[in-house]
Amino acid sequence: MMTERNAYSVSPLRRFASAAGAVVIAAATVVAFGCGDDEPQEAPPPQTYDFPIEVEATDGDDQPVAGVPVLIDDERVGFTDADGQFEARLHEAVLTDIHLAVDEPEGYRLTGENTSIEQTLRVAESFDGEHRGIPVTLRPELRSTLHEYLVWLAIECDDDLDDEYCEDVPVLLDDDPITQTDSRGHAHFTFESTPGELHELLIDISPSGADDDAPEIEPHDPVYELETTTGAVVFHITEEFTDPDAEPDPPPRRAPRPRPQQQAEPEPEPQQEEPKQQGPIQLF
Repeated sequence: MMTERNAYSVSPLRRFASAAGAVVIAAATVVAFGCGDDEPQEAPPPQTYDFPIEVEATDGDDQPVAGVPVLIDDERVGFTDADGQFEARLHEAVLTDIHLAVDEPEGYRLTGENTSIEQTLRVAESFDGEHRGIPVTLRPELRSTLHEYLVWLAIECDDDLDDEYCEDVPVLLDDDPITQTDSRGHAHFTFESTPGELHELLIDISPSGADDDAPEIEPHDPVYELETTTGAVVFHITEEFTDPDAEPDPPPRRAPRPRPQQQAEPEPEPQQEEPKQQGPIQLF
C-alpha cells in the first residue's frame, strides 16, 4: 500500500539567477540603454518554473529509509516518508544553482558519494510545446547503526507479600511502556539502539488504584540503567519485593521431642530342675 507523498512547497524560497543569468540580464540592459529612448528600458526578470525535487533513500538491502531529513541550500524542507521518498516542487527562476542534500537520521549513517548534488535549474520542452522544469533527483544510500538487545526480567514476591503483586507488572523503557510480567513474574523483550547509549528500565510495582489497604512495596518502582555496547548483549534483571509493614509470622512451635522407648530386658528363662533319681533311700 503506497502512502501519500510529501507535498511540501518550497516556493517561499526566493532566489536569484546564476552568474550566467546575470550576464544575460546585464547584456539586455545595455541593449535597452542603447536604443536611443529618452528613458532606459528595464530588462524583464528571469522566467520562473516549477522544478520537481525528488529524493529516494534506501539502506544496504535496498529497503526504504523513513525520516531522512532533506535540505535545500542547507535549509531543511522535509523528511522522507514510509517509502523512503520525498517529493516537492521548487518554484524558482531558471539557471538558479541549488544544493540538494540529505542528513543522517538517528540510527543511520550515510554511505557512498551520492549524499548531495549541486545542480543548475533548467527547463526542457515537452511534446506539447510547453517548457517544464527538469527534476532535481537524489538517491542516497544509508547503513543502519542500530543493534538489537534482549532483556530478561524475573521478579518475585517474598513470604511477606502476596504473589499477585508480582503479576502483570508494567515494565517501562525510557518512560515508554514496553511489556508486563506474566503470572510467574517473568518478562522478556527486545529493543534497538546504537552502541554507547544509556537507557532506563523501570518496574512499576506500585499497586494501581487508590486502595488504602494496598501494601507499601519495597523496593519502590526500581530503575535500572542499561548501557548498550557493540555485539550481542543480553541484560538479565532479577528483583525480590517485600512488604516492610507486614506483621512477622509467629515462630513455629517446636514439636515435643519424642522420648526414646526403653526396650524391656528379656526375662531369664526359668531353670528346669533336674529329675530326681529313683532308687533306695539311704537314711545314713
